[in-house]
Amino acid sequence: MAKREVFFEDIDVADEIPTLPFRLTKEQVRHYAALCGLAEMGRFTDEEEARKEGHRTIVAPGNMVLGLLSRVLTEWAWNGTLRKIEANLRDFVQPDEDLTSCGIVTAKHIRAGENLVECDVYIENGDGEKLATGTAVMALPSRG
Repeated sequence: MAKREVFFEDIDVADEIPTLPFRLTKEQVRHYAALCGLAEMGRFTDEEEARKEGHRTIVAPGNMVLGLLSRVLTEWAWNGTLRKIEANLRDFVQPDEDLTSCGIVTAKHIRAGENLVECDVYIENGDGEKLATGTAVMALPSRG
């Protein structure tokens, strides 16, 4: 996705946020878990431990998934500011799987002089299953 400036006046409710395809590697998940102090939790770093818990392979930590949801917004509107994001993890995000972060604008308003855009965001796998869903608020600049 090419970065571009996004302005409040150019956004309409129901606008789709450009999708962001990605594929996590096991090394990325392990590295992230280690940086967050989660390396001792086997499901994030050890495939055997993850399989004992019923997973196909290691899984991405929830805060990593939240970061991936955030990224679709900051890639779309790099000149905006992410004010709030909340997510529900519906299933496990696992490495070595084709994934896509997506979003849609659900509302826009001005509050306390700030141009706010509300969005629904989600990560889906190659089968179209939504693994994580959430809502977010982005502050966007005005053209004026």
